[in-house]
Parts: sequence; structure tokens; C-alpha cells
Amino acid sequence: MKFKTTTNLTHTPENVLKNCGYFSIFNRKTQKGSFVRKITGNRYPRFHLYLKEIDDELIFDLHLDQSGTVYAGQKAHNADYDSPEVKQELVRIFQEVKKTIPVSKEEKPLDQTTLSQTENHPNWLSKLFKKN
Repeated sequence: MKFKTTTNLTHTPENVLKNCGYFSIFNRKTQKGSFVRKITGNRYPRFHLYLKEIDDELIFDLHLDQSGTVYAGQKAHNADYDSPEVKQELVRIFQEVKKTIPVSKEEKPLDQTTLSQTENHPNWLSKLFKKN
């Protein structure tokens, strides 16, 4: 399963994943880096995540490795890509990533200035019951 987000984060994706319990690994055969989070004390099962950066987007690609390669020289392994566990873990990672997305200037939080402006313009209900 995958989700995309902006590359404009307040923390590095590696630090976010570290906060989620992931650590980086490097496959010497494929020359690719990725991240894993062990579920038990054994090597498998484990969550396995690839992180790609394309233009201004980060792509988080997650699956659950149930076991390693069964046959020598083969890349195939037993993995879940759309299981409820994978979905739940991806949501957990997304929640952590979302905390590091900066608030844009257009999305200002509600402040005292905004509150005072709304108080100056009464709504229709207060006009209805207005004392003369």
C-alpha cells in the first residue's frame, strides 16, 4: 500500500520513520535502501517500507514480509500488501508524517483578531432577538 505527501516537512522522513520504530536496511544485491519494523524478536514477520522521492512528492510504499526468500536466487517472498494490518500500520505512519507538514500561511489558526471580527457582525439569531 502507498501514500504520497509533500517533501516540505519539518522533520526528515527518516526521523519520522525512526519515531515510528523503523530502522534503515540496505540490500547489497539490489543496491537499494529501505526501512523495516520488526513485529517480533525474529527477522520475520516485519513491516517493510520503501521511500521514494519524485519531484516534490514523497511516496511511502509499505508491505508486510511474512517470510524471506524461499528459493535460492529468487526475489519472491511471502508478503501482504493490502491486509488490514498493513492498512493500520500505514495510517499510523501517515499520522506521524501529518504532524510534520507545516501549516501554510493561508491556513491561519483561529486567533483573537478573527474572534473579534465575528463578534462585530452578529448572526441572524441575535438580530431576531435584539432588544430595541
